[in-house]
Amino acid sequence: MRRCGPLSITIMAVLLVAACGSDARSQPDAPSQTTTVAIPGTEAAQASTGAPTTEMPGTTAEILVAEDVVYHADDDGDWTMDVFYPSAAGPWPLVVVYHGMTTTAAAATARQIAGRGAVAVAPQWLKATPPRLTGEVYIDGALLDRAACAATEAQRIASDYGGDSSNTNVAGYSAGVHPAAWIGLGVVRNDVCRTALVHTPVGVILGDNQFIFFDATWDDSLADPDSVGADTLDRFVNPERWNVADDVAVYLWTSDYRYGRVIENPPTADSWLLDRDTTGTLIDDLASVGAFDDEWIGWMDNAHLMELRLSASGIDVVHEAVGGGHTYNTKVYDAIEELISRK
Repeated sequence: MRRCGPLSITIMAVLLVAACGSDARSQPDAPSQTTTVAIPGTEAAQASTGAPTTEMPGTTAEILVAEDVVYHADDDGDWTMDVFYPSAAGPWPLVVVYHGMTTTAAAATARQIAGRGAVAVAPQWLKATPPRLTGEVYIDGALLDRAACAATEAQRIASDYGGDSSNTNVAGYSAGVHPAAWIGLGVVRNDVCRTALVHTPVGVILGDNQFIFFDATWDDSLADPDSVGADTLDRFVNPERWNVADDVAVYLWTSDYRYGRVIENPPTADSWLLDRDTTGTLIDDLASVGAFDDEWIGWMDNAHLMELRLSASGIDVVHEAVGGGHTYNTKVYDAIEELISRK
């Protein structure tokens, strides 16, 4: 495992936007849903559930699902995940898919990824959503520590579904970027999981989110010296905190959806951005990618910064502008398939 050290140049960019106790259930005898898709071999068949099929050259195989596998239990009850897996024999890459605020959307994405040839896990990682979920609670990071337990449990049971835990990948989209990066960069704060992460992820997929917490929701916590929010942010943005696999590869993708925050050019001495400058280089880095030119910081600016930070740290990273609005599209699925199949 590689620990990223200081960078020799000031292109130091940023990453961010915006649990594991009980016994997990083993693979069920009769999965509650099946979907037929094409996995490298012959033609794809129509999904028996009516869900979209993924067509690509490959052998035809059913995609089965084990629903509501418990990966953690605490005072909030059971935390569960759905496991989508090909009926054909593996070993298949393991992909843990963290979506935004909805478990249903995560399951739909995981099903599509499984159709590309993977065991794909869709965890429930939030029960309280805005406005009940405050920025202070979110940036505390405890939610992310608990979410990491889905990855540790997924590795533990991967072989039951034909998965290869040594080829673990984490994918995060929208708010799901945070738990995925928390795990993929090796910055989990508290080990609350019933099992440990045995294999450091070798693939990290992060798409369409506010990597530097530019939303005003986190302003108060980041400005409060007694809050752990600044440490949460530092774990994402400071390469000295990262612990990644030697062969890790990162895929960043950004849609054309406009979301972000107004910023002065140059930022003023009382700018909200200064409370986020954990490394002392954030302003210079943002300027280096032209983030202030239009007096607006959005997902694309943040992705360019993340690309610079990762690349300067010696990490294999690709950033792709995929267009198409705030959603997964074919370009993203194609890139994920390529990344998880490289081993």
